[in-house]
Amino acid sequence: MAEGSSNEVSISQPTPPTEPKDSPDDSHISSHRDETPQIAPDHWLQDLELLHQYCTSTYRTLSGRNDVHDMWQIIIPRIAFSCDFLMHGLLALSALHLAHLQQYKRRRYYIISTYHQNLAIGGFRSALPNVTQQSADSVMVSAIIIALFAFASSAMKSTDPNESFTLNEVAELLVLVRGIEDTLAAGNTRRWVYEGPLASMLMVPGGDRANPTTSAKDREIFSTHFAEVQKLIDRRKDDFPPEVVASLNEGLVELERTYEVMLKSNPVMNSGYIMRWPNVISMDFLFLIQQRNPIALIILSLFCAMLHYHEDRWIWYQWPARVIDLSRQSLDPEWHKWIEWPKDVAAKNMKYINNEHYGS
Repeated sequence: MAEGSSNEVSISQPTPPTEPKDSPDDSHISSHRDETPQIAPDHWLQDLELLHQYCTSTYRTLSGRNDVHDMWQIIIPRIAFSCDFLMHGLLALSALHLAHLQQYKRRRYYIISTYHQNLAIGGFRSALPNVTQQSADSVMVSAIIIALFAFASSAMKSTDPNESFTLNEVAELLVLVRGIEDTLAAGNTRRWVYEGPLASMLMVPGGDRANPTTSAKDREIFSTHFAEVQKLIDRRKDDFPPEVVASLNEGLVELERTYEVMLKSNPVMNSGYIMRWPNVISMDFLFLIQQRNPIALIILSLFCAMLHYHEDRWIWYQWPARVIDLSRQSLDPEWHKWIEWPKDVAAKNMKYINNEHYGS
């Protein structure tokens, strides 16, 4: 996987558990992040609860495509029955979903999800050096689950007033998501997945025409903002070294290409396609986010505006708005007007937003 990706995630290995008591107080989630969660001896009943939650509810939140629904609900659990780390990943995601749905049990389910995620990452790391045709599907899906779990955890943290949430953590999250592409690029993994039962997960449905569910006005608005930011890069190119300008151009071009991919499907339903952007942007661009480069933060805010199409998805609930707020706080006032439109998109329904914030 990419440098700085999941191989660098610091997660302790779990030990035998005892279940924590339910508590409505979820203000100390961070104190459990690196601890070994404790779960009761009858945890197999708890695992059945999580598997039931996954197979009846959570799987539907992972894609808007019916054919991919079937994969998440039927094929992937079947594969997980012979792959421990994949099964732990499914249970971890299910527990985190329950933590989102049942606020009064949030702390309990968060701890349980961390326990399973620790086991999932440990097994995933062990499998990475020797991916075979038999393990390719498990490794690919596990990479996706690890990224989704990280996104959902970050979204949960971003809404907790007792938690710190920084742009450095946002950049680290995008590095982790980028690791999906690096996993597929290793050896013959991608080819083996394309030859197996999960092949269509990697394919974009539709032809060259934009999906009619995306209004012409929405397309025009996004296109306008892409063009305005490109003009901004061109005007300010002498303010940055050539390699920085190249990274900014790349980040914007790839975001526009990602939007085009979404237009060929259904941007309201197929959230997987928007994850193309963090999968293809360079480490240099992610480093610019960490450095608080103003144009990199503007491009990141446009990504968040696109992500707002999926605001009803629990995985990144309110995350776009929080990241845009962090970006604005990091910018000098002269740059604020470039953040206003993404900020409004994240706060309102996009169809009511126009181009009034951007000027020459």
